[in-house]
Amino acid sequence: MTLCAWQRDSLEAIRESFEETKLRVTHGSDPVGRKQAFVKKVQLEQAQLEQQQYELAEQRRERAEQQL
Repeated sequence: MTLCAWQRDSLEAIRESFEETKLRVTHGSDPVGRKQAFVKKVQLEQAQLEQQQYELAEQRRERAEQQL
């Protein structure tokens, strides 16, 4: 898990981000788990979109064949 980018962010901002993350973890948060859950959600949504696109293309193909 990255907190900030050294060249882009000040050391003070990095320390503040670290302290916030540390506090969240102390209170039971799982930042890595949250990120993994988010990635899985995005992957699932992408797979659903691809399935819908495939089904639409299949329907169009079938309609085109029926018109012949």
